[in-house]
This record gives sequence, C-alpha cells and structure tokens, in this order.
Amino acid sequence: MPRRGQNYKITHNGRLKFTQVKVIDRGKYHCKVENEYKERVLSRVANLVVHAPAEVIDKHQLTRPRHVRVGAYARLSCQAAGIPPPRIEWRKNGELLRTFDKNNPVEKKVEKDTSPVSLTSVLMVKVTQSAAYTCSAINKPIEGRVNDSVVINVTAVPLPVTQTPQARANPIRQECAAYNGSVCRPYLQGRMVLHNRTQGYGPEDMLESHLAEMTALELFAPRENGASQGFCEGPAHRLLCHLVFPDCRDDSSPPLQVCR
Repeated sequence: MPRRGQNYKITHNGRLKFTQVKVIDRGKYHCKVENEYKERVLSRVANLVVHAPAEVIDKHQLTRPRHVRVGAYARLSCQAAGIPPPRIEWRKNGELLRTFDKNNPVEKKVEKDTSPVSLTSVLMVKVTQSAAYTCSAINKPIEGRVNDSVVINVTAVPLPVTQTPQARANPIRQECAAYNGSVCRPYLQGRMVLHNRTQGYGPEDMLESHLAEMTALELFAPRENGASQGFCEGPAHRLLCHLVFPDCRDDSSPPLQVCR
C-alpha cells in the first residue's frame, strides 16, 4: 500500500498510523521487510476490527403515514446497519412484540467490506386498530450499547357501511401526475400515471395493503438464498402497480382491440 493515504500514513520506522478509521479500513494487515539481497521477512498478521453503531436506514421513508383498511394486512419493513450486526426489535405502542423473532425472521442480510452489515426485517400485522410500531436496531460496539429506532404510524381505516349523501357529493378525486411514491418505485418512477384519491385512503396505501395480504396468505413462494422477492412476487407486484396507477390517456383516443 502507498506510504500515505487519505486517513493513514506509514512512518519512517514502518509503523502504520490511522488518523480517522473507517469501515473500509477493516481487515488483515502485515508488514513486509526486504533487504538489498532481496531477502524478505513478513510480520505477524494484525487484524483490524472496526465497529459502527447501529443505525436505522432511510428513516424519512419509513415514517411516512400509512392508512390500512381494518382487517387487512400491513407489511412493515425496516432496514438497519452496524458492526457488530445489529439486533432488530419491534414494539407496538411501546410494548415489545415477543413473538416477532419466531414468526418474522430477518429477511435479508448483506455484508460488505466497504460498509456496515445491513439487515432487513419485515413485520406482518393484521390491522384492527390504529397503532404506532417502533423498529429498534441494537448493537454493542466498543463504546457500549447503542439503540437507534424509528416509529411507523399505521392508521386503521374503517370499512364503509353505506354511502352517505356527503360521500356521493364528494366523488373520487383523480389527477394525472408523475409517480414519486415508494411502493412502485422500481416499475413506475417518474412515469405519468393516474392517481385516484379517496378521503383518508390513497392508492399507495391500498396497494401496500394488497401486497401484505397476499404475502400473509402465502400466495408467493418462499424467498431463498437472500433473494429480495419470492417466485411470482415480482410479477404480481408489477401487475398491481399498473392496475392501481394506470397510465394517463386521452379519453378521446380510440379503444384498444383485445379480440379480433
């Protein structure tokens, strides 16, 4: 390695000194000495272990309001990173969900030399009432126990019984705009789509609820070898996205022929 880098230097007597250790610096180091006769001597290996406090990733996206109809499932995903790998805990209204580890194992684990170990945990809940769910990431680096958390608010939307005169007087609002949500980002990012908005229950919430319910009913094959989606889950996700967020079209255009 060069004698000097952004955060280290090798002194004249062969010592390696870091000024600010980063995760990318972790690994095994050894010193090689060579004389004028090309004789080489290697030192013992020194293992540099770098710790990083637990951190919940993308908190801004996680804290967006979620509206789910009563009786439907909500799929709450939380990603955390840290070294040592963090432990993820879930709480409902401050009470620890003790059955979480058994019924909701860690869904994905990613470990790279250049970044802290990241874990993705998914909590499936059947919504019966509004509640605040807390995702906490916990680990114990050198400086002691670290706990980082984020609160996800889920609002239960009651099922409509009858259509009141007020509801009939306020029809569904529709608007054509570029998609900038999160649930369908892989398929519709920046695409001009039709947004149908009802009072207190948006298309993003409805779509997320449908996906959670399909997962809870085990309609998709299990995820294997760290895959982000199970068999059929991706195509179903794409199909629902295009169904809930159809492309904006001019109504004056001729209808498409399906059968000839």
